[in-house]
Amino acid sequence: MKFNTKSYKNNKKNNKSSYKNIKNTIIIVSFLFLLSLFSNSVFASYSITFDIINNKISHSETASFYITLQNTGNTTEKIRMNFEDVKWSFRTEPLSYYFSGIELKPGEKKSFPIYLKPSVTLPYNTYLLKLTFYSENTNERTTVTLPVRIKLPGTEIGEYLTAVSKFVEVPLQVDPRNNIPIKINLKNRNPKYIKNFTIIITSNLFNKTLQTELKPLEEKTLIANITLPKNISPQKVNFKVEFIADGDRLTPTIKESFYIKGYEDIKKNVTEEKSFFRITYKYKFKNEGNVNSKVEEYIKTNFFSKPFITILEENNVLKKTTVNNETGTYLILNSDLKPGEEKEYTIIYNYILLFWLIVFLIVGLFVYNMMKSPIEIKKDAVVVGVSEGGISEIRVVLHLKNLTGKRYKNINVVDIIPKLAEFIPEKDDYSQSKVYSNKNEGSIVKWNLDGLEKYEERILTYRIKSKLSILGGLTLPRAILRFTDETGSEQVTRSNTVKITL
Repeated sequence: MKFNTKSYKNNKKNNKSSYKNIKNTIIIVSFLFLLSLFSNSVFASYSITFDIINNKISHSETASFYITLQNTGNTTEKIRMNFEDVKWSFRTEPLSYYFSGIELKPGEKKSFPIYLKPSVTLPYNTYLLKLTFYSENTNERTTVTLPVRIKLPGTEIGEYLTAVSKFVEVPLQVDPRNNIPIKINLKNRNPKYIKNFTIIITSNLFNKTLQTELKPLEEKTLIANITLPKNISPQKVNFKVEFIADGDRLTPTIKESFYIKGYEDIKKNVTEEKSFFRITYKYKFKNEGNVNSKVEEYIKTNFFSKPFITILEENNVLKKTTVNNETGTYLILNSDLKPGEEKEYTIIYNYILLFWLIVFLIVGLFVYNMMKSPIEIKKDAVVVGVSEGGISEIRVVLHLKNLTGKRYKNINVVDIIPKLAEFIPEKDDYSQSKVYSNKNEGSIVKWNLDGLEKYEERILTYRIKSKLSILGGLTLPRAILRFTDETGSEQVTRSNTVKITL
């Protein structure tokens, strides 16, 4: 039989290619398996991360890890742990987490240490210890692999690893007028002295750095007081806290937040200036809060002073707004102020116009009294007879009065009777009246009196009878009084007119 060398070489080449593909596949699968095996964060309805505190131990020592659980779902989860390797003793701190489980509300995060110690003498090697977590609600299971190395006696003698528990406390809401305390709780979990422990707090609004030291197994609380502008607007402030121990940055970085609440704070300043019949008040308002605020100032006034008030805002005259209630009348100043904004109002009570008005009134009264006749004459009339539905007879009364403490002489009184009426003397007329006819104006009644004593009053009366019944009305003209004053000059004064109707 003839051996086919070419076919043999092709088969050998194909076998080598298949073997190479299988080998590559095994390497990829192994890599993915190891990647998932050593992953320290698994996401389901909850997430798990862990930090190594000390995983290089002797048979008599204890390995320690820091576990962090967070509920990433929308319902409360209860997470339990299961560790089945009987060659190792396992405990948590607190112990209740292992025996009773860990309850997490939505979004809640809890961190705690776990400890692993060999129960029997084991070979010096690295061990991958599996710790299983499962949810009581969904029965979702997650396994993390914890690497622990049991070292030979006398080897890898060195210092303890840096292991610090970190917890940050900050108020949910803060007032920017006060310092904002950020409390940082630290616990050195190993008997290692940390000489330079740095805490860096950063946000878009502030930066703060704290320096301290941590003695072996020491617990310490630091407070960073943050100062913000007083009028900063209400907002949520996110910040992060980073930790550096002797030059090594620790994980994880803690992220927290707080909310700046809004507040109103209006500062008012009032000054007063007085001058001649003028009072000026200046009202200054400043919004020192961090939200928009409304100024509403009530200034008491009254009906009398309101016309003399002027309100200015930066030299602009404002319309006066008043309100009345049981306590009185008030002017209202209304304004909207933004944070940090300041406004000034000027209220002027200007009584100078009133002053001059009073002066003119006094002068006018003085002039009036100077020019006023010292003897007053008033005229009045009443209807005493009616005929055919109209006025037929009228009684006229002239009232003379000396307004001064001086005597006046040579007093003449003249009154005019309209053409359509005629004079009828009173039965007991002691005034010695005389009647004269005037074709143009009618009859004229005249009295000649010797004089009027101080403050003396005298009444002159007569009657007139109409020639025809007056159906509408009749207007009687003014009476005229002439007298001689103390200087010998003749003075004239007139009475009022009188309208007579039924």
